Amino acid sequence: MSALLPPTTRISNGRGELSAIRFCLIILVVIASVWSMSIAQTVLLPTSFAVILALVLAPVVGSLEDNLRLPPWAAASLVTILAACIIGTLVMIVIPGVSDWLKHAPDFVRALQEKLAPLQKSFRAVDAVTREIGRMGGQRTVPTLVTPRPNMIEAVATATPGALATTFYVIILTLFLLVFRATYRERLIMLPTNLSDRLRVARIIRDVRASVSRYLFVLASINVCLALLTAGTFMALDISGAVLWGLAYGLLNFIPIMGPAAIIIACALVSFATEDTFFAGALPPAILLIIHTLEANFVQPWLLSKRIVINPFAIFVGVSLLVALWGPLGALVAVPMLILLHTVACRVPSMRFVAMLLAAEYQNPAPLQTKAPASEGWRLIVMRLRIRLQTGTRQKPADVTEERSRRPAA
Repeated sequence: MSALLPPTTRISNGRGELSAIRFCLIILVVIASVWSMSIAQTVLLPTSFAVILALVLAPVVGSLEDNLRLPPWAAASLVTILAACIIGTLVMIVIPGVSDWLKHAPDFVRALQEKLAPLQKSFRAVDAVTREIGRMGGQRTVPTLVTPRPNMIEAVATATPGALATTFYVIILTLFLLVFRATYRERLIMLPTNLSDRLRVARIIRDVRASVSRYLFVLASINVCLALLTAGTFMALDISGAVLWGLAYGLLNFIPIMGPAAIIIACALVSFATEDTFFAGALPPAILLIIHTLEANFVQPWLLSKRIVINPFAIFVGVSLLVALWGPLGALVAVPMLILLHTVACRVPSMRFVAMLLAAEYQNPAPLQTKAPASEGWRLIVMRLRIRLQTGTRQKPADVTEERSRRPAA
């Protein structure tokens, strides 16, 4: 039958079959990727933290190398050790507060139940009606099995070796990424075979360095200041758990929209459950709401004029997916990973639809260049990297220009 069809019909049918096969392959790749991320959680989660931490610390390491003339290993070691000490100090400060909160958790639940007693009566009436309807319909109640609660000391003792090993892995991987970032940048640029693909890889790396890394560094600095401001304000007003609220707000602010909303709602529930008056209960969430309003509408637009804005729907889906796969810690790496994916997708032709779906506002992408541009700077960079990789010697752009000028004209 295919021989009886005209050539145009056979070509269109072939294109339709290829599109269907491509669509099925994309679905299979997505399913396999999600399954692999779930299986390799113990490796991918700390690796993601190390990559994001290296991107945050890269501007500081570069500044030390340029201004103080430190070698890469010295600057990277200094910055990594300093960051590890700061994070370890914060953990040591937070642990006593968390243990105190866990001790008073039953009192908090009891107070919350007392204040929600009117609502519980309404729910009990609805529950009684539901049980009566179920009894009339012949449904049987299934007994629930009560499992004993695990001992907290045993749980902490069991989780401590794994946490220490993961922390050591993150620190070492971050150090290696910072020390050898220039070497691997050159290797990645030279991986493609033609010049146009090498220029595309160079642009992706440039965007990651200039946009993503600086964005994450400025955002981390803003969140540190917000944590200090929140903790200081709560301490000045004698609000309990000031350090914990400040740290929680600073961490969750990495998740746009969802993070600040979650911490404000949690603060409101805790405050209204533990305070006696309405004003005392409404004061802590009101402070967080004021700080978030000022930060989101004035501070971020001022310090991050060229913001990398991700669609809120994409943020919600990404955070939900990584929380389901990697647990609560996956929420902290979701938005930086979406930013990296958006940056790469903007430069890869086959991933332009991903960039358009992730962007908060529709941006008409610039037409892709199929040929290498005539910019002499990029040509010299690629040529210098190729000469360094082939001969193992460093050659300045001026030397390359002189070498090209000596060649006879075609």
